Amino acid sequence: MCELVVLVEPQEVVAYDHDQFGKSGDGSDHMRALAELKSKFVRVLENGETSPLSSSSKLQCTKVSKRLRSEEKGTGDDHGCYAPKLISLGPYHHGKHHLAMGEKLKLNLAEAYIQECETVVDEIYSSISNSISKLRGCYDAESTKKYKDDEFTVMMLVDGCVLLCYILCVCLGYNHEHINIRYQDIGVLYRDALLLENQLPYQLLRDIVHYHNVYNY
Repeated sequence: MCELVVLVEPQEVVAYDHDQFGKSGDGSDHMRALAELKSKFVRVLENGETSPLSSSSKLQCTKVSKRLRSEEKGTGDDHGCYAPKLISLGPYHHGKHHLAMGEKLKLNLAEAYIQECETVVDEIYSSISNSISKLRGCYDAESTKKYKDDEFTVMMLVDGCVLLCYILCVCLGYNHEHINIRYQDIGVLYRDALLLENQLPYQLLRDIVHYHNVYNY
């Protein structure tokens, strides 16, 4: 019977210097880097430095950045991929000429929603009016300053009822037989409701849905 012999040559053990990898063995570089980072944080707080996005990031309903708009070539502001094609929700695209037909549809949807409420439109208007300052604060100030409080309240009332009518009746199928809307408009409305510049404050929708019959189900 043959005996198998495996010869293993001894290998040299090499000691590596931590400095050649950019770090010291005692971790002083890590401590120095962390100290520099903390120092930068302190300077930011002391100097009141803010990020360029800080003002817009506080808005609940923000706008598309100018950089993205500049990259959208060959389209106007009213017909680009960031603009609604049928209805406006909120102040950013309100009153634009290409959405005139959508205003009629909005009134139909808003009226259909209010018909399902356990109250009259006066109470909804009053509720929105009481928090109009907070609702204004959800949008870019330049886009809301041209509207008086009563005008902005009406806009929020109509647009809020429109979106809730669409969500409850079209998306969830709640008692939608009485809704006067064309089938081809539903897909466009769905697209418009998802646009960044076509959003409504959550507190507005929360307050309006409180009056709907479905709220008690």
